[in-house]
Amino acid sequence: MNQSSLRSQNLRVVARALWAAGGGLSRAELAAATGLTRATVSRLVSELLLARLVSEGGPTDSGQPGRPGTPLHPAPATVAAVGIEINVDHAGVRVMDLAGTVLGERVIVEQFAASDPVGVLRDVGAAVAELVADVRDQRRMMDVCGASLAVPALVSGTRLIRLAPNLGWHDVEPFGLLGDAFAALDAPLLVENDANLQAIAASRLAPGRVIDQADFLYVGGDVGVGAALIEGGELRRGGRGWAGELGHVTVDPKGLECACGSRGCLERYAGRRAMYEAAGLKMTFGTHDLVERLRAGDPRAIKAMDRAADALSVAISSALNILDLSKVVLGTTLADISEWLVPLLRSRVPEHLVWSQLQNVEFDAAAPDEMPAATGGAYCMLERVVNNPGDWIIEQQERSAALAGLPI
Repeated sequence: MNQSSLRSQNLRVVARALWAAGGGLSRAELAAATGLTRATVSRLVSELLLARLVSEGGPTDSGQPGRPGTPLHPAPATVAAVGIEINVDHAGVRVMDLAGTVLGERVIVEQFAASDPVGVLRDVGAAVAELVADVRDQRRMMDVCGASLAVPALVSGTRLIRLAPNLGWHDVEPFGLLGDAFAALDAPLLVENDANLQAIAASRLAPGRVIDQADFLYVGGDVGVGAALIEGGELRRGGRGWAGELGHVTVDPKGLECACGSRGCLERYAGRRAMYEAAGLKMTFGTHDLVERLRAGDPRAIKAMDRAADALSVAISSALNILDLSKVVLGTTLADISEWLVPLLRSRVPEHLVWSQLQNVEFDAAAPDEMPAATGGAYCMLERVVNNPGDWIIEQQERSAALAGLPI
């Protein structure tokens, strides 16, 4: 390994240790955590400070002999990522920094079922550029390290939407459709299934900071139902990246027709649209109406939720039997109604499990978040910097040299 590769590797080790701890470590504590010498850590921290990836707090007295340590933190509002999500009933944009702070966001409540992807993506791209400009007006030196686009779809690679049944989209490559204002941000774009990014958000407290027990099946209920598998804090995508389509698992072979072309899919019973229809509610963005009906003990709402619990218990137990997992995290609509849903799942899921007498299933609700896929997507792009700070530093140096007309 040459000097440059060793430096990049050590920068990665130091950055990942600091972010995993949530900040607050001194140089001496980083040296102890990474096994690197204090002199090496001090030199690497100086690079991270100069690149505005890390900031310093005030000295703290550890009670040990010597000078007080200076705590280091992920730098606020210097490097940011954009998370975008488009679903049947809304589009949302969120800008987040390396500390996991939301610097700005925008939600567009509109129906996008059977929409024209060209027009939708053009408008969303303009909204992204406008929001980034607004945030930059407040944070003068903010750099955008990347953007993500979350869609309820099968996605090939990181750029192509193959099929989004609920949107009516197929074979769409978003990057070229987001418009000139978005392209001017000069930021790489990740296109990903929305449930995958929701699961990433559920597995982290902040960018680079994975929760304890980060092995679980994530099940989210937006208009449809999406799922994802998280192991060790990492997303398991499957051979083509299409793993987690739990919403289109058949729970009743002779059941209701689905937009995907099949019958009896889980989302026709446990998706937000299905529950709202069964409860006699008008479809809206968010779950306020359904929660209020459940809280009031409305019979139709309770019956709709009970039907969803039946369908979910069949699909979730099948997935747990195959994957050998014992933790389920519920997101979006399912998290919002978890007060009523979880007790039903706790009683019904074990009925279908081979190993229920040997291991209990843990059900958790994801933290409240109006746009979890945007959050997860922003985390992914920010973690590219945290995991490869040396590459980011070189890219910024090259960009500065190009702007100044200097040879690279």
